[in-house]
Amino acid sequence: MSTFLQLYSRVLDYTHRPKNQDATECKALVNDAYIHVVSQLRCYQKTSAALALTANTGDYSIVSDLAVTDFSTLRIVKYTASSGATTLNTLAPCAPDEIVAMRQINPSATSPAVTYAIAGWDTIMLHPLPTTGDTLTIMYGAVPASMSADSDTPTRLPQEWHHLIVQRAAAVAFEVVDDQRALTHQAAFQAELKQARLWFAQHASSRGYAPSVDSNHEARIWPGQYFSTIG
Repeated sequence: MSTFLQLYSRVLDYTHRPKNQDATECKALVNDAYIHVVSQLRCYQKTSAALALTANTGDYSIVSDLAVTDFSTLRIVKYTASSGATTLNTLAPCAPDEIVAMRQINPSATSPAVTYAIAGWDTIMLHPLPTTGDTLTIMYGAVPASMSADSDTPTRLPQEWHHLIVQRAAAVAFEVVDDQRALTHQAAFQAELKQARLWFAQHASSRGYAPSVDSNHEARIWPGQYFSTIG
């Protein structure tokens, strides 16, 4: 498994930037690239603690209300009503404007919630509104911990895809050296990222986590792309 030292040294070698001047910057670029690749592949999943919902309050911040400080992307919403009924996000995802419309049409509708939407980046909107005793739990794509020691490794990414970190970091590093080379490295990174998504999609346990490619070579829609960011 590649170490932090090996990863940022490769970026420095790619760009031929003086190691005594740019090591700190390249370390930061490698960590940014690590987070970016893990987020794109959704290969680091975590589950939140259950949140006790407030009666007649339908909007909740994942970062603030659920106290998820390493949140990146939403995967699954599990809603348990006080009656014991349980629903999952696959039943009825919708857009924020639809939630607003449904609340206006039937403002007195309450538990259990049967649909949700994502407003902005981290706000979950529920409908019908919860009642006392209802709880909410999410599975989400998490931000991996940054590497700091030279011996640290990007443990949240399979070893065969560590080169994606170098490609992404080098592409960004080249932006202050040579725009054309930056574009070339970015194109190479995007091509490899596409292959990584196919690799993840071949695993039965991860078909819902990384998009595959259809017969027209177009990426399939992420679950999160069903939701509007209006609101």
